[in-house]
Amino acid sequence: MVNRQVWLRSRPNGIPQASDFAIRESAIPPIADGEFLVRNSFLSADPAMRGWIADKTSYMPRIEVGETMRAFAVGAVLESKNPRYVVGAQVMGLFGWQDYAAAQETQVMRKVRETALPRSLSLGVLGLNGLTAYFGVLDVLRPKAGETVIVSTAAGGVGSAAGQIAKLRRCRVVGVTGGGRRRLVSALRNSATTPSLTTKRPPISIRHSVKHAPTASMPSSTTRPERSTMRCFGG
Repeated sequence: MVNRQVWLRSRPNGIPQASDFAIRESAIPPIADGEFLVRNSFLSADPAMRGWIADKTSYMPRIEVGETMRAFAVGAVLESKNPRYVVGAQVMGLFGWQDYAAAQETQVMRKVRETALPRSLSLGVLGLNGLTAYFGVLDVLRPKAGETVIVSTAAGGVGSAAGQIAKLRRCRVVGVTGGGRRRLVSALRNSATTPSLTTKRPPISIRHSVKHAPTASMPSSTTRPERSTMRCFGG
């Protein structure tokens, strides 16, 4: 068996192109004491990765040319020299764009314990996106029923979850996105709740977005939300 890896072939100049990446084959990596071998089933492609391959260092070290792409993935433990990660366990973490990863405990974000749900959800609503939305809305924003919650980047993984959580708290939700109404509607279609929708076309202020958002979900006695009842969430 071989390990297929996607690696950074060149530093992107502007928008990354397919030519900036390449696929190579290598031997399945051996594991050292404390490590475990993960067979990846699902790989994630996140907006943050564009910053990781840029010619700068942000909150994480940049990916150097020639390195395997850093990425979140979910998979099963095939071999282990770590008693905390037994063979057969499902894990999600920074395992990279590759078939197999010799992983350390510090790379793991969560153990996947759900058996009746798709494992891919660990890269979405049950992963960092969902946790960011959950704690951001409930622990930081703390909206009350009847308040208006404005979600920027509402078509993204965090924003779409944040809007639904706020609706479950009986708030009116205004979703703002720069990708057009069709993209936002597609992201939120078939969800348990349907937020009010608006499209942000610069320059448009938050107050403009609220004023011109559909009002079907607003109380009939209110023509516009008061300043004290508006809360903003950056998705």
